[in-house]
Amino acid sequence: MTVGFFLSAFIHPILLPIFMVLPLYFSYIGLIKNQEYSKALKLSFLWTITISITGIVLTIAFPELATKGILNGV
Repeated sequence: MTVGFFLSAFIHPILLPIFMVLPLYFSYIGLIKNQEYSKALKLSFLWTITISITGIVLTIAFPELATKGILNGV
C-alpha cells in the first residue's frame, strides 16, 4: 500500500489499486486452489484491515499526496 500510495501520487493514480491487490492476489489464489478456504478468508480479513489502517495513516500524514494519488480523492 505504501509503495503504491507514493507511486500513484507521482506517476499515475491507477498504481495504488494495483499495488494494494498484488500482495494478496497470489497467496489468496494459492489458498483457494488448495481448498484452504478458512485460511483464505482470514488472509482477506487481515489484508482488509491492514490496507485500511495504512490508508488512513498515509492520508492523515500526507493529505496533499492523497488528493493526487487516490482515484477520485479530491
